[in-house]
Amino acid sequence: MKKFCGLRRRAIAVFVLSALIHFGAAGALWAVPLGYTSTAITFPAGFAGAAALAYAADGTLYVVEAVPFGSGATSTTIHVIPPGGGFDLPISLAGDSPSEISIGDIAVDPVSGDLIITDNAPGFETLYSVNPTSGAKTSHSAFVSLSSIDKVAVRSSGEILVGDAVGSPDGEIVEVDLVGTSTSPAVTGLDLPGGIGFDTAGHLYFQEVNVNTFVAEVFRVEVDDTSGSLVYGSIDSLAAGLAAGFDLAVDSEDDVFVSGFGGLFELDRNLLGEFTGTASLFDAITSPFGSPFATGLSFLPGADPFEPFAGTSGGVLAYIPDFAHETVVLITPVPEPSSAVLMAWAVVLFVLQGARRRRVAA
Repeated sequence: MKKFCGLRRRAIAVFVLSALIHFGAAGALWAVPLGYTSTAITFPAGFAGAAALAYAADGTLYVVEAVPFGSGATSTTIHVIPPGGGFDLPISLAGDSPSEISIGDIAVDPVSGDLIITDNAPGFETLYSVNPTSGAKTSHSAFVSLSSIDKVAVRSSGEILVGDAVGSPDGEIVEVDLVGTSTSPAVTGLDLPGGIGFDTAGHLYFQEVNVNTFVAEVFRVEVDDTSGSLVYGSIDSLAAGLAAGFDLAVDSEDDVFVSGFGGLFELDRNLLGEFTGTASLFDAITSPFGSPFATGLSFLPGADPFEPFAGTSGGVLAYIPDFAHETVVLITPVPEPSSAVLMAWAVVLFVLQGARRRRVAA
């Protein structure tokens, strides 16, 4: 009975809130879907914008500051946001190149706890391992052979995958061994590999982006780890023709979110849970340049699913809402409304609807 009542309240909440949009003031705009709320993290003065971000399992959010194009800067700052909010002491990151640093992406290794960061400065393309406590950096310069190293993701078992965005047909996603400084292919024959992620079972998800049109397609790759190493199997297309071709995140229910031109999108599913091949807008900001170009994505799972009205225990989806934007947006489910609150709103709606009908009749 308790579960039924909870589902009933959620259904009523969707109805009431949807009606509020319909009968509310003209031009009202909901930034996120019903059942979610968003907040923005504002950074200290002088912040040049966010280049990449990643959550650690303890809820700490790491945000790499962007370096202005052509500035000649050879270092940047990793901002540390603890689970309770605010800022811890930042981490300074110096690149290997004497002329510039060019951050591609960041991920957190759940096994070692290190931050894994890609730098695609010309001639110095590499991976860095950064200890988040000491700030000590280890350069893995052996991966300079990956001439366009960009996206990075770390599986729950510790395997590190990076995208080499060199263009068709040489784009690839490779598994890297930081100890043996070797690489092994996971997916080859790509154009530009975009965001990389894993679902709860450890299967691989990635984007392939057309270098000419920047239109993206999202794929899922079966991964078998029973032999002790990862074996990459069949590849299935989940959605195509997407303008959002920058980054990718998979939540605790294996729902897939992508970012890029237009904002943040979620891949559509039918009632059976099957991907339909399309995506719907999930959130976007107003950009001074017209349509926003959302970039980095990271999901922090909670005790409950990332579902509407699941409450703060439903996890957090963090994203950068526009290119090198000065804020980071955090999206969380809102708590389930109480029956009393819903009934109060229903009365308000009844009054509003009656007033509207009287105006029309007059």
